[in-house]
Amino acid sequence: MKKVLIILTVLLLSFALFACGSGSSSNKDKPKDTSKATIGSFEIAIKDYEVKQDDEGNDAVFITFDFTNNGEEEANYDTALYGECFQNGVELDFGDVYIGEDTTDPSYENKYKDIQQGTTIEVKEAFILQDKENPITVKVVSMNEIMGGNSEGTAEKEFKIAE
Repeated sequence: MKKVLIILTVLLLSFALFACGSGSSSNKDKPKDTSKATIGSFEIAIKDYEVKQDDEGNDAVFITFDFTNNGEEEANYDTALYGECFQNGVELDFGDVYIGEDTTDPSYENKYKDIQQGTTIEVKEAFILQDKENPITVKVVSMNEIMGGNSEGTAEKEFKIAE
């Protein structure tokens, strides 16, 4: 009888130690969401993509962003931030989107519109794809960084675009 109690006690203690050690994982194990970032006085969220042809007939990926101005002055996406897209380790060229009366989606024009403090606007940019099979990585940095200044933050997101 003593042996049975000792074995049961050892099993219970082993189970208790095992249960304590294998709880939920810490936040260090979870990947950080880098698709949203504060870059200087601005917030950017890389939202979605669509694969279609640009206005020159090139296969392109159209990236949708939310751009928020938290600065004291009016600002626009085009002069505040710089979006770039990579495929197979190479930066993609910008796609052609003609803006005018025939533009059906105002998000393409929005990158040039000044917005006031606290305002968010949807913006789209097009990039010419190398192929339709390999993933792309979208990255947004401050225009200041592109011009040789210090980094003020980065937003980055990968999309798997295989059809």
